[in-house]
This record gives sequence, C-alpha cells and structure tokens, in this order.
Amino acid sequence: MERGEREAIQNIRRRFQQHMAESFIGVVEQATGRKVRTFLSDTDVDEDVSVETFLLADARTDMAGFEDA
Repeated sequence: MERGEREAIQNIRRRFQQHMAESFIGVVEQATGRKVRTFLSDTDVDEDVSVETFLLADARTDMAGFEDA
C-alpha cells in the first residue's frame, strides 16, 4: 500500500470516528450505565487492525475479593 493511500484511509477513518463519537459514547453509556470519560480510536492500516477504547468515568470496581480467590 502506498503512503498516500495509507494516509487517506487513516484520515477518512479519523473523520468518521470524530463524527460518530457522540453516538458511540451514547451506546456505551446506555449499555454500561456509566459515563464515558474519554473515547480513543486508532487504526493500523498495515496490520489491518482497529481499536476503539472507552475509558469509563465512575470509580473502579473493587477487585479485592477476586484477588484472594
């Protein structure tokens, strides 16, 4: 894949994610019942991998009970 084509794909995907961010955040907030603190998205065109990350705003779940098991 040529560099210009790779950059074009990344730019198109970035614009799409920026445009859709509020909708994606709304779906995650509704499904989890928690607010989204931030949404991150990236694509590695060469490896054909995309990642969507939602950092939730509420306090972390206490995992102490799981650590003792």
